[in-house]
Amino acid sequence: MRASGTFEVEEFSPAQLRKAEPAVETAVPVGVATLRKRYGGEIDGVSTTLFTAAYDQGSGTGTGR
Repeated sequence: MRASGTFEVEEFSPAQLRKAEPAVETAVPVGVATLRKRYGGEIDGVSTTLFTAAYDQGSGTGTGR
């Protein structure tokens, strides 16, 4: 079975995290956010995700998952 649909991001909110002690150093800045998407078309529903990213805007280096 194959279905197609679209989604719209309804919310993307940066999450506040408590800093680790001792501090953890990373090669690029790390961020966390919550993400909510609503799906429509042949599929219908809502998803929520805990989104993590490591990205340096200055050099364009990094990734998100």
